[in-house]
This record gives sequence, structure tokens and C-alpha cells, in this order.
Amino acid sequence: MNNKKRLQQTAAAVIIAAACVLFLWHFQDEDARRETSVNGQTAALLEQRASAYTSEDVYARRAQLKEEQERKAEASQPRPPVEQAPPENVQEGASQDIAARFSGSLVIGDSIAEGLLAYGVLNEAECIGVRGLRIDQLDQYIDEIARRSPAVLFLEFGMNDLEYWQGNAEQFARVYQEKLDMLISRFPQMRIYVNSVLPISQQAIAQTPANGSWSAYNASLSALCAQKGVTYIDNGSILLSLAQPFEQDGIHPRPDYYPLWAQHMADSAGL
Repeated sequence: MNNKKRLQQTAAAVIIAAACVLFLWHFQDEDARRETSVNGQTAALLEQRASAYTSEDVYARRAQLKEEQERKAEASQPRPPVEQAPPENVQEGASQDIAARFSGSLVIGDSIAEGLLAYGVLNEAECIGVRGLRIDQLDQYIDEIARRSPAVLFLEFGMNDLEYWQGNAEQFARVYQEKLDMLISRFPQMRIYVNSVLPISQQAIAQTPANGSWSAYNASLSALCAQKGVTYIDNGSILLSLAQPFEQDGIHPRPDYYPLWAQHMADSAGL
């Protein structure tokens, strides 16, 4: 009788132990499934946030940075006497060493050119940067170019032309040639330099496939410049040499690109 009772107790203990093991395994497996689900949701959320970052966010960040630079400059420097006017064509925050090299020169282009102003590399006297500007719209600024009468003109176009011409490099080059012919005819003494279209990240190309034609655009631009006797400035290697070349939109360069670009333009033109 005692043996039978001990056997029953032993069997009950085994059953209880097995139940505990199954119970613990179930909740550990459930925790793993929950962790996998949470990690997947977190990754999806981060990917969604990254894809939602647009060029408008870049512009907003530029504006905020410019305001901060102006506030710091105003706080650190005493105001000049009322009767003393500030030097002409000089904005607070501009790099005077680089800007001085561009005296008598003009850079005109899209929001990438605008970055030279936003990050204080050049002053408005040396740069016209317009968001969304394309090469076919250059006519709108011919009178302003004539008014400023620069000895050296740097053109920076292509980012907006990629999508507008649907990646058609030949069409882009034809329109660019028309504008070059117009500039050469109207300003025969002006030295003209053409900046390359900057590389674009795979992220931005995936969202807008026409962006993938940036290299074909540059091949057409380089050939056109050789035909017209105009200097072509390739800036791609400068951008890609940076540890973090792009803003989160995958198109616009990060701020540390702009002084390097300005120096490269000045060196290419012998300024």
C-alpha cells in the first residue's frame, strides 16, 4: 500500500513538473513572438518616417539654421554706429574668404545653389539660387544677369530637370545648348562654367526613377561643353567623398559639401 501511494505521489510530481515546463516554454515563446513583432513594427515605422522626409524638410532646416546663425552673429558682434553703413553685398554668416574669391562672379541655379546662401558660403551678390529652377527657365534671369554683368558665370542646373524631362538626357542637352548659345551670343566676353548634375542616392532613385539618369545627363553635358568650348566642372567626387553626402531626402547635399564645392568652382575658374 505504501509503495502504491509513493508511486502515485511520484507520478503526480512528474505531471506537475511537466506542466510547469510547458507553462514556462509557452510564455517565453510568446515573449519572443511579441519582441519580433515590436521590432518589425519599429523598423517599419522608421522606414516610413525616412521615406516621408522631403525636400521641403531640407528647406525648413536651412531656414532654421540661417535664423540661428543670424541670431548668434547679432549677439556676438556689436552693432555699428547708426551713421556707419555696413559694407555692401555682405551678409552676416558668409565666409568672407570664399566670397571674396567670387567678387565679380555669379552662380545661378536651383535649390542646390541656394544652399550656398543658406549655409553662409556666398552672399546674394555672388549667387542666385531658386528652388525648383530648371535650365529652360533661365530666360527669366537674363536681364538680372545683364544688370549684374559678371565676368564669370557659373551655371548649376539638372536636379529638377531630371524629373521634368523624364530622364531624357538628349532633350536636356538640347535645351541646355539653346541657353548656352543665348548666353554666348548676348555676353561674348563672359566666361561661362557649367556645373555637373550631382549624384543622387538610391533611395531617391527608387522613389523617382528619372533621378537615375543623373549620370547620363552629365555625359551629355560634358560632351556639350567640349563642343562649345565651355568648361565643365565635375563635382560628383567631392560629394561622394563625404562620410554622409546626402540630406535625408537623398537628393540635397549636407552642409559640409557647400564650402568644398565653392572652392572647387573658384579653383576651376582660377578665381
